[in-house]
Amino acid sequence: MQWLRTMNTRTKQGVGMGRFWRLWAGAMVCLALLGWHDGLDHFELPSSGNRILNPCPQDSVPNERAVTPEQTGVQKVFKGLGFGSCRHDECWSSGSLLFGAVTGDWHGSSGQGRCTCVSCILSLFLLAMWPWRINDKNDPYTARTSSGTEPLDPNALYRVAVGEMREGVAVVDTRTFHIEFANPALADILGMATSDELRGLSFLDFLSGPERERIVASLHQTRSRKKAPRRVYTACKKTGELIWLEVFICRESKADGDSRRWLLVSDVTSCKRSQEHNQYQARLLRDVDDAIIATDMDFHILSWNEAAERMYGWAASEVVGREVKDIVPVSVDGMTRGELRGKILDQGKWRGQAHHMTRNGRELTVDWSISTLFDAADKPVGIVAINRDITEHVRAKRELDEAHQRLLTILNGLDEAVCVVDIETHQVLFANRYAQEFFGAEMTGRPCWEVPREGCCELEGFCSHHPPKDGEAEDTGPHRFERQDSVRGEWWDVQVRTIDWMNGRVGRLEIATNITQRKAMEMELHARGQRYRELADLLPQPVFEIAMDGTISFANRSALSSFGYTEGELAGGLHLLEVIAPKDRERVEEAMRMASVTNQFEGGFELDVARKDGSLFPVAVYVNRIVQDGRLVGVRGILLDITDRKRTEAELLNMQRLESLAILAGGIAHDFNNLLMVIMGNISMAQMYAQPDEAVHRLLGDAENASIRAKDLAYKLLTFSKGGAPIKKVTALQGLIQDAASFALSGGNVKPRWDIAEDLWLTDCDPLQIHQVVSNLVMNAREAMPDGGLVRVAAHNVDAAREPGLSSKTGRYIKLGITDHGVGIAQEHIHHIYDPYFTTKPMGSEKGSGLGLSIVYSIVKKHEGFIVVDSKLNKGTAVIIHLPALAPGGETRTGKQPDARISAKRILVMDDEETVRDVIAKLLAHLGYQAVLVSNGSDALAAYQESFAIGSPFAAVIMDLTIPGGMGGLETIRRLLALDPGAKAIISSGYCNDPVMQNYGAYGFQGVVAKPYKLQDLRRALKEILGEVV
Repeated sequence: MQWLRTMNTRTKQGVGMGRFWRLWAGAMVCLALLGWHDGLDHFELPSSGNRILNPCPQDSVPNERAVTPEQTGVQKVFKGLGFGSCRHDECWSSGSLLFGAVTGDWHGSSGQGRCTCVSCILSLFLLAMWPWRINDKNDPYTARTSSGTEPLDPNALYRVAVGEMREGVAVVDTRTFHIEFANPALADILGMATSDELRGLSFLDFLSGPERERIVASLHQTRSRKKAPRRVYTACKKTGELIWLEVFICRESKADGDSRRWLLVSDVTSCKRSQEHNQYQARLLRDVDDAIIATDMDFHILSWNEAAERMYGWAASEVVGREVKDIVPVSVDGMTRGELRGKILDQGKWRGQAHHMTRNGRELTVDWSISTLFDAADKPVGIVAINRDITEHVRAKRELDEAHQRLLTILNGLDEAVCVVDIETHQVLFANRYAQEFFGAEMTGRPCWEVPREGCCELEGFCSHHPPKDGEAEDTGPHRFERQDSVRGEWWDVQVRTIDWMNGRVGRLEIATNITQRKAMEMELHARGQRYRELADLLPQPVFEIAMDGTISFANRSALSSFGYTEGELAGGLHLLEVIAPKDRERVEEAMRMASVTNQFEGGFELDVARKDGSLFPVAVYVNRIVQDGRLVGVRGILLDITDRKRTEAELLNMQRLESLAILAGGIAHDFNNLLMVIMGNISMAQMYAQPDEAVHRLLGDAENASIRAKDLAYKLLTFSKGGAPIKKVTALQGLIQDAASFALSGGNVKPRWDIAEDLWLTDCDPLQIHQVVSNLVMNAREAMPDGGLVRVAAHNVDAAREPGLSSKTGRYIKLGITDHGVGIAQEHIHHIYDPYFTTKPMGSEKGSGLGLSIVYSIVKKHEGFIVVDSKLNKGTAVIIHLPALAPGGETRTGKQPDARISAKRILVMDDEETVRDVIAKLLAHLGYQAVLVSNGSDALAAYQESFAIGSPFAAVIMDLTIPGGMGGLETIRRLLALDPGAKAIISSGYCNDPVMQNYGAYGFQGVVAKPYKLQDLRRALKEILGEVV
């Protein structure tokens, strides 16, 4: 490029060149700027050129040249020449494009390190030509003198360059945006005839309100820096047309202040509209539900829309550039992948169903439409596929086909002829298998009169029917009738109605059922009806039929007998109300009336009916409807005489009243026991002051024995009231059995015969309840032998495994037997002997109450025992009871260790009865204890807490179970144990069969003593819980 340097040098020296050579040289410079400058080390403009551009940007070249203020204005002009179209800030920033292109130090958008846009090239061409135009004497634009020594006017060059630019250029006032200068291109952009029309106008007048604020904000940015970012604004031309302008704002120099700004304006309306159109098409591709995939001719993916992402599970960024087969495995029924590929390439398009696989392995059925894309020369350049997921459609169609096939299977499986005949042409549209086999021909598509084979049936019967539509051409609903075929004598049930067929046709649906067998059955049923009446006469219960008008249409012999009427009176018109008790007639009439309205009459109810003689008896009525042709015509039913049940219900009601008495008896027994407690306690105390041989001692003993029997009576009352929950303790039964039996036989003519083993095992039982069992059984034996005799009382040890009737059990039992030789029990009564109040003896105080064996059975079961009664009428009765015995070693109780607190000898007594508290205090004093008395649980807790706080707790607490209106023993022991877990308490109550008394340990008590009790009972209870030897 040495020639270019020489040319430049000669230009500086004023050597003239022809215009042709100047143009040629300028073109060479442009070629050099486009890329042919590899060997160019340095390019220098003449001195006049140095005043136009600064070859080294201040922000990129360390050794920068100084730029005078007079150079800067022109420099901006040439910067703007290319910037209006180039859009590359780096190309023209600080005027470095020209020299950057020459030296290779600038960066553009061509991808090769230099800018190749047209505006840059043209601008560079002007720059390249400018030195020679400046030195040309004949150039009409030069301002040199004839001597060639005067410099060229920069403003003239500025006006020429700006006037020829395609981009609009304006100089505006920074405060008002009034245009001080504008080039013709800006006037053309804004719809003005000349640029002079723009002078004095505000550039803001061409912008809308929000856009004005934006451009003002951009202008303010140039106060701190040389230029503002390029932005697009919406504006209006003088004609009102909406356009889009791209505006770049920069200032001249800091020396010029902030009064003016340069505006470089480009009309980008066509680009904006093209962009919106492209965005619209992009939205279409994005929002469409079909997957659209574009590939090159080698099936590498170029485009992948959002629907494809949703359908296949692959993001576009993951698949672009990859081959389709690697992303979407494809299979087409009956075609290999290679055949499909060849067909697409050969034919240019293909459409069909295919099976695609998604990313997660789910198979899709796809409607696949593939087309080849061609360029302007009809050369294939790519392939586009539109894929629609029809998996659900195919599944629905398959299900519809399956449903259609199932319907055909059902229709063909019917034992009925089903046909559809066109209502106008009489063409058979459909016939199931039964119809075709019956008529012996393929029916579909043929007129109905051509279908029946000879001798199969009447033609009229098949091809004519009741009119399916009325005069208004409205469907009158299904018609159903029966007809007999005169050819074959068969009976048919025919249903006919109109239906809408396919393609707008109207058909007549006929369903014909062969009812020949049914007709035969109806005749048989008629014969059976007679047999039914005969069977009904054999029933012991009254059976009847009643018409809806209340007339009794049928009554069997039992009904006539029960009510006292004859068949003649029944045939004469016996009405229902004549056999209903007057008090129930209104209810029966209402039921019949409701049945006629609701067509319902079912269920059972009770009422009183009247015999012919006027006597009444209760019955339970069970009825059902009589329906003919869907209409209720009457009721039929059966009556049950419930006289015995009503009597039983009355007895149960009486038992409920007795239960109320039992509750009262329990309360009486409790209060009675409290009274006995006072009596027995005082008797025990009085006996201590009398010598055993004194008469008063014997009298006190008799009083004590009477009190004990009174105690037993109270216990029976409690057993009667509560069911007798046992209070168990280890007991030897020998003496108990003998005492109970002797007491029951005393004063009579029946004597006991003892058979009791001397080594009888111990048992864990309630002694009072077992005493009552023996007493009741011996008493029954005594009453069964009014003329006297012997009652065998036996008790032996048995092993369950060797005892008849106990082979399924294990362990040791005590077998107790009471046998008499009295009147015995009849077999029809043997199953009722445990029923409450059942007795074969007259009721009364001296006879039977019906509670004896019931109480015995209840007590035995609560002791986990078994009872068996064997009796023969007039020969005697044997009652055998098995009670569980204690295992070896179980009869000994482990003594408790003495408690350190027993030395205190202080006992806390809680009872609501003052007299009872006083007696207990006396008994405790006699036993050597000091008693502290309280009347309720709250006082007991306060007393115990006070004693416990000073380190002197009570040795034991005796509590009453129930305190009316106060805290009883159950709540008190719970709180007491929370205060002192080591507290020792004895529960005491007149309700000796209460569950707490039975299982006192589970509630926190360590001992129990049932009221009334003797001094010895109290001593034993205290010694046991305090760990002293009893």
